[in-house]
Amino acid sequence: MDPQHVPIGIHDSGRLILNVPAMPALRVSLAHSGENAIVVSGEHPLGVDMETMKPRTDRLLEYITHPDERPHLMHLAPTMHEQLHAVWTIKEAVLKGSGTGLRTSPKQLLIDTTPATEGGGGDGDFDICGWRHVRVVGPGQNTWDVVFTFREDIAVAMAWQAPR
Repeated sequence: MDPQHVPIGIHDSGRLILNVPAMPALRVSLAHSGENAIVVSGEHPLGVDMETMKPRTDRLLEYITHPDERPHLMHLAPTMHEQLHAVWTIKEAVLKGSGTGLRTSPKQLLIDTTPATEGGGGDGDFDICGWRHVRVVGPGQNTWDVVFTFREDIAVAMAWQAPR
């Protein structure tokens, strides 16, 4: 199909949808930052976010983090600058996948950085080609798997909810 003719629509929730009758279950998520873009698609709820890593106020980290996760942010990244961008992209990918976007406060999501070897949902040791894995628990105890990475000055996260 010619990319110019891909029938993209917007769901009432604001989430992108593909109007392709032959693939009614296909979901899609799109993110862009500057000249970079990423699109993911699949049959289960999913979301993606990408951010250019610009200087931001440290207060933003307090605004988007749940108090229980703040002591564990060093498991995501070594610097506060990278932690902020990891948290933002991880949470925005989940919120996009859930269809609520920022109508749901990022503080309502809890990133589990506890390594799976210690009974948690994070895989601090899981690193394949620079992608790291965490689990995120959202409202209603919905659990999302998320992989994230940093590439030069870009942070990217992809979230999905597989059938359980």
